[in-house]
Amino acid sequence: MATLKPLCTTCERAFTIRNDIFHDGGYWIIDDTSGIPHHIAAEELERSVEMGCFICKQLYRIIQKIRHDAQTRGESIDLPLFDEILCFQSVEGDGWFGRIFRILALDSYADLSFYCITKQVARKLGLRTSLDPSLRSPNDLKQAKAWLENFQLHHGQFNRRLPSTFVPNRLVHVRQLEKDSITSARLVTGTSLPSGTPYLSLSHCWGGSTFLTLTHANLRQFQTAIPVAELTAVFRDALYVAFQLGIPYIWIDSLCIIQDSPTDWEHTSKQMGEIYKRAVCNLSASAYKNGAQGLFTERGIYSSGVLPLQIDTQNGAFSTSAASLEDAQFYMLDESVFSKPWEKICNGPLFERAWVLQEQLLALRVLHFGRSEMF
Repeated sequence: MATLKPLCTTCERAFTIRNDIFHDGGYWIIDDTSGIPHHIAAEELERSVEMGCFICKQLYRIIQKIRHDAQTRGESIDLPLFDEILCFQSVEGDGWFGRIFRILALDSYADLSFYCITKQVARKLGLRTSLDPSLRSPNDLKQAKAWLENFQLHHGQFNRRLPSTFVPNRLVHVRQLEKDSITSARLVTGTSLPSGTPYLSLSHCWGGSTFLTLTHANLRQFQTAIPVAELTAVFRDALYVAFQLGIPYIWIDSLCIIQDSPTDWEHTSKQMGEIYKRAVCNLSASAYKNGAQGLFTERGIYSSGVLPLQIDTQNGAFSTSAASLEDAQFYMLDESVFSKPWEKICNGPLFERAWVLQEQLLALRVLHFGRSEMF
């Protein structure tokens, strides 16, 4: 098995170049003729992606998006993967420096900037230099709870706008947490709860697989106890998050609508606007095509969009070696860490579902679970 490198030799070489870009007061002006060629052939880029190069993986992702968008518009993509990739020196400052990569493909182009920043600059920017290996960690869920509490405390105008009297026809009640997992839950009726009982909702992709849902046959059983161990992973994780956020009620479409009852579907579909609008927060399984992978993933070394590095610049050379987040001398990040976090979510599989449009637009607050981050 090939050894993974933080950056390929071509990307390391890009940080030794010196060329000019210009600023007109609002935008950087890039002259394509001054760019330094990056990978010339698609095979070279794909090989670097397989080797784990941080920059090449991001460039490849952008190229695939260009091709996907062209195909969506009905344009032919029976062309080379890309025409050219050029690299330009960008501005530099105290404790940071960067490079701009321009991708030319399918009569289009895209620019992507990468920055190396010191640990001191990272702290000033509020960049976390220590991440837990999983989104399931107590620290991540405490952060989510803090976001929710901050919203409720400092954005009270939204709370005043929505008087809390509505309760859905059914909710899942999370009742017991044992050994870091939910062991007990049951289905309750809205009429049995106080007016305005706070609850969460869930957005997820059903996918092509079959999974346990509410039917006429198991309605009575669910009202006594839902067999949590038989639920798909995304449902189990959603119950766990609800418990950790201190909101033990959650509305999940396939567990709260009788799936083999057209009458129940018709009745509940008329309430969708209220269900999502009145939820305290909508949990969104934004990164997955089905419920098998749940909400929580293990973070890889590159997954958060931040690459910890040790950099050697002796004798004008530029070479990198991997480092832990805690021991890194520099952190490399692409611009999307700060400027385009939403793009990672809205280009995910969940947003290919038409049903999700109402969930995202009507929900007052949405907590997105991505492949490496929460938003």
